[in-house]
Amino acid sequence: MALLLGGSTPAQAQPAMPGARGGQPTGMPDARMMSGIAMPMGDLPDGTVSVRVVRGEISNVLPKQTVELVVAGTSRTAQTDETGRAQFTGVSPGANAQAIATVDGERIESQPFTMAGKGGIRLLLAASGTGPSAAGVPTAAAVSGTVTFGGDSRIAIEFDDDALSVFYLLDVINRGAAPVNPASPLVFDLPADAMGASLLEGSSPQAHLSGRRVSIAGPFGPGRTTMQVGYALPSDAASRTLVQAFPAALDAVAVAAQKVGNLELKSAQLAQQQQVPAADGKVYVMGTGPSVAAGQPLTIELAGLPHHETWPRTISLVIALAILGGGAWTALGRAQNGAHARRHELEGRRDRLFADLLKLERAKRAGTLNADGHVGRRAELMLTLERIYGELDGAGPGTARLAPPAGGGRGLTA
Repeated sequence: MALLLGGSTPAQAQPAMPGARGGQPTGMPDARMMSGIAMPMGDLPDGTVSVRVVRGEISNVLPKQTVELVVAGTSRTAQTDETGRAQFTGVSPGANAQAIATVDGERIESQPFTMAGKGGIRLLLAASGTGPSAAGVPTAAAVSGTVTFGGDSRIAIEFDDDALSVFYLLDVINRGAAPVNPASPLVFDLPADAMGASLLEGSSPQAHLSGRRVSIAGPFGPGRTTMQVGYALPSDAASRTLVQAFPAALDAVAVAAQKVGNLELKSAQLAQQQQVPAADGKVYVMGTGPSVAAGQPLTIELAGLPHHETWPRTISLVIALAILGGGAWTALGRAQNGAHARRHELEGRRDRLFADLLKLERAKRAGTLNADGHVGRRAELMLTLERIYGELDGAGPGTARLAPPAGGGRGLTA
């Protein structure tokens, strides 16, 4: 997902599952695509501009970096702190402004913005390249205390063909001077229909993922500990509601969703919304809101989504039912040895066909297969899968053999 803010140097789309641990939704967020767009934030004091400077990934912050803020033709400078942020205060409401940083000779400019009348502005400036992650496990003795998910934490959403890619970009903030162990573990579950969940590159080694359960272990050192997780949701209806509760308070709500079709964000917890163009030509709906207490659900409705087919979910359900049915059939001992062998053969063919079907869909998304080739090949694979499922339903001695797929003698992976 190329999400959140547009930059001075548009990044190329990320390949599927880069640096994934487990599976991962296609298109991990690239900080350079998030660079340079001003986000009004009610949690900042009036007239404040907070600029965060990173290299490559959001977690690779750049301390002691000079940032220039030009307000109505007058330039001011400030240096980033250990969290990579430079802060400017006293900017007049309605004033036209722009933030600029130069990192190793690379000039990064924000889009010009108008200072909000209430609250402040947050924005990100991302340089190209990579650097060491700022995340690390503290070594000093820890004390009991409280952490929150800081103001730069956000939820990013992008529509990708037949699924929604959702990313939680979370900064655990310890505002104390010593490492902290929270009273309760930071553990939460992703939505029940989340698919392909993965921790993203740049997450702290303290972060863990098991199925849909996300956890990040203490103690937390002073400052920021990064956790980034992505997953996909099926998009088989014109609207869907995302509900997520987090184990620590969100200092502020920030959501950015790619504008596709007539997409709208609807939530009582989003006080402000705006549409913002990114450098890659896409448009994002960006919503912000006040803090959310630990354990309180954040509820966001996505309306006006493009409607996509439900066959991937149907196939997965059929496969699951077939596997469960096969297990029950074996447990009850209703088949003979020959039928066991036949079923094993059919299940192997089924798995290979389904893998070919997934490869076909990836080829379509990558643009390496034309529409006619995709439709014909998919119909061929689906027909053969249906026959295999039919035989699995009644597999046994004397069951009719499968007919070859339409199109002659082409192999399934041709």
